[in-house]
Amino acid sequence: MCAVSKNIPWHYLAATTSRNRACRKDRHIDILELIEFLVSTIRGYRYSIQNEMDFHKGLEWAFTDAGIAYNHEHTIEGVGVIDFFVDGIGIEVKTSGSPSAVVRQMYKYMKSDEVKALILVTTQNRHRGIPREIHGKPITLIVISPGLS
Repeated sequence: MCAVSKNIPWHYLAATTSRNRACRKDRHIDILELIEFLVSTIRGYRYSIQNEMDFHKGLEWAFTDAGIAYNHEHTIEGVGVIDFFVDGIGIEVKTSGSPSAVVRQMYKYMKSDEVKALILVTTQNRHRGIPREIHGKPITLIVISPGLS
């Protein structure tokens, strides 16, 4: 059984198990703690955002620098491809798109049993009205100012 510890950084917890936990050497981190760590990591870096691919490169650098094991352009079976995936948490990056189109896309992802939670990282203030939960799964919104943030 894994023991709970909020003070263990994600990069120390690379191996995974099912049921919303990341484990290594008898330790685990809850999915909400992992979301908190990912949000903190994403917010802890500055990004030069000229387009969505630049944003992806910046996030890849931040995740790598923080030691986070991630999948880029992760295929969710029967649904499509999500920008980033970290132990059950999908991370979708948006530099454009209507709120309704973004919500439709999130509904598709959240139908999958593989996705336990979603983080939307966007440059669009108009995305602030997205739901905070879909299919009983949490959604976290991070709005980053375009340009050098």
